[in-house]
Amino acid sequence: MTSNERTDDVQERLAISRQSVPKQVPEDRVLNFEETYLGFDLDGAIIEAARCIDCPSAPCMQACPVGNDIPTALKQLEAGDLDGAARHQHPNAIELHHVVQGVVERPEVRVDLLREVAG
Repeated sequence: MTSNERTDDVQERLAISRQSVPKQVPEDRVLNFEETYLGFDLDGAIIEAARCIDCPSAPCMQACPVGNDIPTALKQLEAGDLDGAARHQHPNAIELHHVVQGVVERPEVRVDLLREVAG
């Protein structure tokens, strides 16, 4: 891929609108201890994965306390390979997702994204 093609690809990905993460309404939240954010459905997760611009420094991986290979997982999710995407998650990611949610700021790189769509 040439530099111009890479720039065009990044610009196209940046133009994709951020998906709203479904969440419980406050009236329901006050009645339970379930997760506030419900996670993306498969279509929303794939759209969010398509927004990844594959940064050379991969700040999402640097911020991930369990060392998930987030860019590779997002590429595979974007291609519809849920099994492949799930293989790039830490084996204890499901148990650790509460910890990770407190660290990762962007919903599209939350560990529970793949848990929700692959579940």
